[in-house]
Amino acid sequence: MDELKKTTPELASVGTRFIALFIDVLILFIPGGVLHATVPFVGPVVMGFFYYPILHASPMQATLGKKVMGILVTDSSGKTLSLSMAVLRYFVAAASAGLCFIGHFLALFTDHRQAVHDLVADSIVVRGENVDARFIDAWLDSFRRFFGAGQKAFRDIQSDPPDFLKRDGGRKTARFDELERVFELKQKGAITEEEYQKLKAEILG
Repeated sequence: MDELKKTTPELASVGTRFIALFIDVLILFIPGGVLHATVPFVGPVVMGFFYYPILHASPMQATLGKKVMGILVTDSSGKTLSLSMAVLRYFVAAASAGLCFIGHFLALFTDHRQAVHDLVADSIVVRGENVDARFIDAWLDSFRRFFGAGQKAFRDIQSDPPDFLKRDGGRKTARFDELERVFELKQKGAITEEEYQKLKAEILG
């Protein structure tokens, strides 16, 4: 703990953090209301997911509200939060908000002004700003990394599927891939309709 005090910049005040949160709530209020009317509860949570953790794990390290207030989120060693920790932080913070922000108020009593979501994600909120990080560029950078990680995980599963997929599910997947390949050949004119139907029957048989 003493080492953390020596290596971190000035901590953001709890008041500053709540003002930043209020600004973020105002920014998301109208689109959140529209999504809530369309997909109750789930819509706003998904929208928040693509706002808070994506921005906290971005080069900006801050939501628009935090940027306005001149504060940002880092891990305990002063580095940018990983996407996984930013996502975890968001969902714990959302749960705290649903419980009258009880977890947020813990920041009043911890040494490094860490709320429950900070303690869980090993994050701190400090004064500072990454002036070279523009909002849209920072958001897109983090967004691409998030989906890049998801696509990599999907490719890994495809190349080395778990045992339960290697059984019947694996055969079904292989059949589907083969049908898709044959259908593409027919679409390109490489095979006739008759040949397509014959190949399709062989694959399904």
